[in-house]
Amino acid sequence: MNRNVKIMLLSLGCAVLVVAFSLQVPRAVHAAVAALVEVANTPANPVPNKNVDQPARHLFTTQCTAPPTVGTTTSCVIAPTAGEVVVIQSVSILAGAASTNTTLAIQIDTTSGTQPFSTYFQALDDGFLQPGDAFFEFTGTANIYMDPSTGLSCTVLTRGPNPAPLPLTATCFVSGYYVTFP
Repeated sequence: MNRNVKIMLLSLGCAVLVVAFSLQVPRAVHAAVAALVEVANTPANPVPNKNVDQPARHLFTTQCTAPPTVGTTTSCVIAPTAGEVVVIQSVSILAGAASTNTTLAIQIDTTSGTQPFSTYFQALDDGFLQPGDAFFEFTGTANIYMDPSTGLSCTVLTRGPNPAPLPLTATCFVSGYYVTFP
């Protein structure tokens, strides 16, 4: 029996030493790692743990007016923004055409992720100016990403021609926000 008590005391002593060393080692390791890593989170140099660029602070709204045409297509270009990715969330179109054109096709072209990207919408004549003219009002939502230094083209198309004195006319309005990158 005396032998069993000695083995039990030896085992208990070893267990106490293991517990004591396991409690001491993490403190030493933590102190060494903390001395090596120094994080400075300042407004000029933020730690990238979340998007610190608030979209509401960088509103983007612009418009372009396409030249009148007697053909079936007219378009305008929105100038690029240097060094900023623009996220377009809303596209609105006001357009007029000959009364025989009751449908308007809308095409938004840009570059997203270095690849050409097109978004399509359709508008119907609201009858406001009939029987003399077709009038189109359209607002659509989208998430269109426009790469830095690339423009946006807004094109409207009708099925038939738009003879004078009622040529095809269009104004494109876009809104969203831009994100700046360091």
